[in-house]
Amino acid sequence: MTSTTLRRLAAVSAGFALAVSGLGTSPASADPSPAGGSAAGWITGKLVNGQLFPEGFNNGFNIDAGLAELAMGNTAAVGQIRDALAGSINDYIAFEPDDPGSTYAGPTAKALSFVVRSGGDPTSFGGVNLVSRLEATVSSAPATAGRIADISTFGDFANTIGQSFATQGLAAVNSPKAASVRAFLLKQQCPDGEFRLAFSDPADPQQGCITNPAAPTGPDVTAYAVLGLQDQYADPMVKAAVDKAVAWLRSIQAADGSFTDEDSKPNSNSTGLAGAALGQSCAVDAATRAAAWIRGVQVPPGQTGPLAGDVGAVAFGPAELAAAQSAGITDLQQWKVSTAQATPTLAWDPAAPATVQVKPPSKFVKGGSHVRVSITGVAKGERVCVSDSTGGSAALTGTGAALSYEVTTARKGGDVTVTATTGPGKATGTVKVLGKARLKPKLAKTVHRGHRAAVTVKKLGAKEKVRLYVDGRLVARGKANKKGVFKGGFAAKLKVGKHKLKVVGQFKNRTGTAAFRVVG
Repeated sequence: MTSTTLRRLAAVSAGFALAVSGLGTSPASADPSPAGGSAAGWITGKLVNGQLFPEGFNNGFNIDAGLAELAMGNTAAVGQIRDALAGSINDYIAFEPDDPGSTYAGPTAKALSFVVRSGGDPTSFGGVNLVSRLEATVSSAPATAGRIADISTFGDFANTIGQSFATQGLAAVNSPKAASVRAFLLKQQCPDGEFRLAFSDPADPQQGCITNPAAPTGPDVTAYAVLGLQDQYADPMVKAAVDKAVAWLRSIQAADGSFTDEDSKPNSNSTGLAGAALGQSCAVDAATRAAAWIRGVQVPPGQTGPLAGDVGAVAFGPAELAAAQSAGITDLQQWKVSTAQATPTLAWDPAAPATVQVKPPSKFVKGGSHVRVSITGVAKGERVCVSDSTGGSAALTGTGAALSYEVTTARKGGDVTVTATTGPGKATGTVKVLGKARLKPKLAKTVHRGHRAAVTVKKLGAKEKVRLYVDGRLVARGKANKKGVFKGGFAAKLKVGKHKLKVVGQFKNRTGTAAFRVVG
């Protein structure tokens, strides 16, 4: 969010229109980065009775704080924020008595999304059924089916940001209206991949974006849409839309990792939103660059002077950080919003150690087979990005138990390296693959009867199992050394004459033969 948007928000009464600002979906993190944990700690220190902002109409920003804490796994702080929100929920989603019978779709959608993600009951939250209240704002008219709209005497200010929250929230509770809400959100994607902010006039027969927005809106709206669609990748249309949106976000990211708003000013709010969307979509390289930029405008450990007590806080941008280092924080509201919206992207800080583990099979696997690799250390709801050296990749969601990633191995063999990350750091594991091979055992052409015949086989896998057969009978077995060389042999208690040695490696398609003669 930009400074311009903040000023615009201040002029919007009660809780409608753009008061739904803030990060959309942030699963709990099993391994928060030090930078992210520091930012979340600063937010916790600024909470007063569970609120970052005490005014009810600022509950959108309080939810941002809750999502930031959720991203860093601070469940105690999340609970405080959720409880405070429950106590003022009506001030956020309606404006009684000045607007009797009102329900503001965007705030209701955002509240629903947060309550569900943080483990609350959305059907009885502060005395409000957020599910039914949001469903009541969803159009069922053929032309606008799935579109959310404010129920208000002041007019309708709903937009794509609120639609994104509604898409995530209603899907999470299996609402019968979830599919139509998602379909309407997808219509708001423009040909270049970005999502527009404003809906068409309800009377317009064209409810989708058929041309790119006339005025740039920055990355924020597209980031919200991407985050709102994260849990619905199984739908091919969703995946295609997210891929296209991610490509657009990549195209507008600056070389230093930052993103700019509609004022063309790099800032931590837009960078935080876009970075989180990229990370959750497993565009890891872009997300880590965004996190690195945010770290550059964060009050670092060991800070002295006016900001000594604000370690972890995130400035709006470089100029704001420099000014505060000289004079301290003069616009606390801006710092609160910036820190809350930037914190989830700090989960993708590459400087932090990984706690996720990659556990490939301990034994060799046969080339051309499908192999399952275990991914552990992923919290329930947490995104883990997995890729392998064959070009495969997947965005998986933690269940609280081990996850499974499938690797397709080449018939010709070749080890496959699997990499996984939940943001901080990376973990790797190697699938040891053995393809079909023609082995070339070496032994003396002539062996004296009763003597030991020494056999050497090279170009094996390290520690690969080897069996030796003479005339079809197993005569010895063993393993190659770490360099893939097997040295063994057998007692030539055989009849005088010609014999055939066959060597078989780990699998039956790894064989070789050699002829030898036994003499008396």
